Amino acid sequence: MGLLTTRKKKAAERELASVVGDYELTPFPALVARALTQLADPEFEVGSVAELLANDPSVSIRLLRFVNSAGLSQGREIRSIDQAVVIIGRNQLESMLISLAVQNSLPSPAVPGFDRRRFWTTSARRAAVAGRLAAVVDPRHRAENFTAALLQDMALPLLAERADGYSDTLQHWHESPVDLASLERDNHGWHHGEIGSLMATTWELPESLGAFMNDHHGHGAADSADGLTVARLVAPIREGDAVGDEQVVEMAKDQLPVDADQVVEILAAADEEANEFARLLAA
Repeated sequence: MGLLTTRKKKAAERELASVVGDYELTPFPALVARALTQLADPEFEVGSVAELLANDPSVSIRLLRFVNSAGLSQGREIRSIDQAVVIIGRNQLESMLISLAVQNSLPSPAVPGFDRRRFWTTSARRAAVAGRLAAVVDPRHRAENFTAALLQDMALPLLAERADGYSDTLQHWHESPVDLASLERDNHGWHHGEIGSLMATTWELPESLGAFMNDHHGHGAADSADGLTVARLVAPIREGDAVGDEQVVEMAKDQLPVDADQVVEILAAADEEANEFARLLAA
């Protein structure tokens, strides 16, 4: 880790502590962290990454379930780590490992306003829509959009468990059409995107993912240089039955080479995939 990265990480940890106190984020499993390091190497070898992951049966089983339930296997059942690494490729494998590690490292608070099943079902649906939409308009960035959409609200479980008064904020949000980030600014002086960005820095996730988390509530057209335009378009999907869908349809047809009927079909097709995926995430 370079000096600049170390300083940035320490600064993020201090800012995070000001909101959640002395709570320490659960680190990624060492094996997953090593695999992510290997995947970041331009000269990585498929066989060495597969061999590393296969050394831990628990990680292997969860990864295979994750890949197959997330729809990134492109309709083929992936039965081995070797097969997964070869078929889905570096970007999709990295996205899967990041998603798996984050999900495994988040708390599961039992407080009013937070429902684990509802949270992960919505996150999975957002990811499924982003993945399917990106497959149509920007296949190169399908994995990145899937992951960003899945993890955009990853700060909520931590805030629900640790931030003073946050349970009340969540309950208010579920009972009104008000944007969550607006409520958070009014009640706490920060929003969950900012906290998610700090978590991403602490976990040393890709900078583009942390930046996306910080601004995903902008919901507007954004510079597509980071490849996450689709993830931004599905960000309005919120917890509740089809809440935000109409906004997604309007924004997508205005900003992407798709028509409204295509987007509606993608939203509907993503539901079955998301339900299966959510069962794994909320387990």
